[in-house]
Amino acid sequence: MVALLVATAASAATLGTRSLSLGSRGSDVQELQRLLQQNGFRPGPIDGIFGNMTHGAVLSYQRVTGLPTVGVVGPLTSAKLLSGLTHTVKRGDSLYIIAKNYNTAIDALRRSNNLNTDMLLVGQRLVVPSRQAAATKAVARASLSTNERELLARIVHSEAQGEPFSGMVAVAAVVFNRVDSKQFPNTISGVIQQPYQFEPVLNGWVNKPASPDAYRAVDAALGGQDPSFGSLFFYNPVKAPHKWLGEKPVIVRIGNHVFLK
Repeated sequence: MVALLVATAASAATLGTRSLSLGSRGSDVQELQRLLQQNGFRPGPIDGIFGNMTHGAVLSYQRVTGLPTVGVVGPLTSAKLLSGLTHTVKRGDSLYIIAKNYNTAIDALRRSNNLNTDMLLVGQRLVVPSRQAAATKAVARASLSTNERELLARIVHSEAQGEPFSGMVAVAAVVFNRVDSKQFPNTISGVIQQPYQFEPVLNGWVNKPASPDAYRAVDAALGGQDPSFGSLFFYNPVKAPHKWLGEKPVIVRIGNHVFLK
């Protein structure tokens, strides 16, 4: 994974800013060919010459990634190439498996590929966001204010007191996953205070002081741990049966909680 980050950083320095098209030559074309090959396309020899095979590979890449199919590598195509790899869907693949294998997030896969369903087709190609993008998210999380950290710890304490520690981390991760999702507010306080989303907010339990374990769980989620595997919802089916959530696919069960997408 470290090699991937180094390669991506190097690419940014050598791909250049000029538009590349049939007949172009140079080290930037050579880097383009390397990136295309790395992503599973066939540009021909890595020789720095933008010939017919490279042109065909560019067209294929643009078609697969939803870019204008023009055969010219401008800023949009360059940015997409530098943003991550592509993965060809195999039998048995799922967004969860692909995200886990590439150490990225399911929501990031959805956003990068404009997916509105989790159904995949064998042979389908997906853009896989690079770990550099994930690292940017981690930096943003690390800038959590003291008040936000306390609020998150209190919701974890009130929702998951008595649950396994991994279950507490999963509850914190659900809040972060909602912040990252376009379906919910984009702040910790906005997610937690959103009407009718968390029972402890309705009954006032969220105002109780958080336990040390709750703070540890928040810090674990801040560090990138997500035992919920990208879940956006959780509930206790014994204490609070929920017909609507009961129809969603279960991602994982931890303690008394079921986590769902």
